[in-house]
Amino acid sequence: LRAELITLRKAQANAAHDDAGHETTEPTTFLPIINGGSTSSRASSICSVDTSSRAAVNPPSLLEDAGHMQQQMVEKIVKLQRQLARKQDKIEFLEEHVRQCTEELRRKTKIIQNYALREEASLLLPESDSLTQVPLARRKGGTTLMGSLFGSTAGKSELELATEINSRLQAVLEDALYKNITLKNNVDTLGEEISRLSRENRQLALSKAT
Repeated sequence: LRAELITLRKAQANAAHDDAGHETTEPTTFLPIINGGSTSSRASSICSVDTSSRAAVNPPSLLEDAGHMQQQMVEKIVKLQRQLARKQDKIEFLEEHVRQCTEELRRKTKIIQNYALREEASLLLPESDSLTQVPLARRKGGTTLMGSLFGSTAGKSELELATEINSRLQAVLEDALYKNITLKNNVDTLGEEISRLSRENRQLALSKAT
C-alpha cells in the first residue's frame, strides 16, 4: 500500500508540475504577441510624433517665407515713395524755373517795347538835339523836316513843300517799319535763345538732381 501511495503522490506531483509548466509557458507564448503589439504601437506613436514634428516644423518655414515676402513688399513700397518724392521735387523745381523764365521774358519784352517806342519817337524829332533848335531852323530856313514845316515858304510853292514833307514822312515811315521788322526778328531770336538757355538750365538742374 505504501508503495502505491508513493506512486500516486509522485504521479499527482508530476501532473501538478506539468500543469504548472503549462501555466508558466502559456504567458510566455503570448508575450511576443503582447510585446509585438507594444512595439507596433510604439512604432505608430513614433511615426505620429515624427509627422507631428514635421508638421510643427513646416508652418514656421511658411511663416518665414511670408514674412520675407512682406518685408520685400514694404521695402519696394518705401523705394517707390522715395522715387515719387524725388519726382515731385523735380516737378516743383521745374515749375519754379519756368515761372522765373516767364517773368524774365516778360521783363525783357517790356524793355524791348520801351526801346522800340523810344526809337519810333526819336524818328519824329528834328535832326538837332533839342526842340529849342526848331525856331532857329525856322529862322535860318533849315532843310530839316521840322525846319521845313516851320520854315518860310519863300522860293517854294505850297505843292512842292507838301510833296517834300510827304516824301520825308514816307521815308521816316519806311525806316520805322524796317526797324520794327528788325526788332521783331531780334525779339524772336531772343525768345529762341531764352528757350534754349531754359532747356539747358533744366537739363543741368536735372543732371545735378540725379
